[in-house]
Amino acid sequence: METLYLEKKYDFPILTKQCQDFLGSSISEDNVCTILNQSSKWDEKNMIEKCKEFIFKHPTKTISSNDFLNIDKLNLINFIQSEEFYCQEELIFEKCISWSKKQTSSFRDAMKDILPHIRFPLMSAHYISTTVKDTNILSEDQFQLLLFVTSNGIAGKIKFFKEPRKKKEDTNRQNHFSERNSHKWNL
Repeated sequence: METLYLEKKYDFPILTKQCQDFLGSSISEDNVCTILNQSSKWDEKNMIEKCKEFIFKHPTKTISSNDFLNIDKLNLINFIQSEEFYCQEELIFEKCISWSKKQTSSFRDAMKDILPHIRFPLMSAHYISTTVKDTNILSEDQFQLLLFVTSNGIAGKIKFFKEPRKKKEDTNRQNHFSERNSHKWNL
């Protein structure tokens, strides 16, 4: 990443391809979020796409890694609002809570833009009444409404996403997502 930074700073385009090739072949769950953050910061569209592709292919590994705690807020929101980010909603919630506790702002402030993208209605009533409630991240009204909706199996009129995430099965869906939401990825 440092070499790519120097290439950008001192305008050595000959290094760009070599840096991108090296970083692209080095992407793993242990570094993809860090590479994505830096690529977004430096407007490296090619690297952003490689990181997105890796994350959509390995969402559970990525979100379970320590590097996930380093993802910036905009990239985090872009992933969890995507139907292509196929992962259990409970795991997404737990990892977003861990992420928010690492941020410099308060726990609640860090989560306020994240919460609407967590698909609480897909969680069991038991999980909501235990794990979610214990975090105190939802207001009492939100908690009661979610508990009612999940206990009674109704969608209700709530502001959280209710649609299940879709497992990535082919590259056409990835390309469609990229085209449709490219403005959200600091491109």
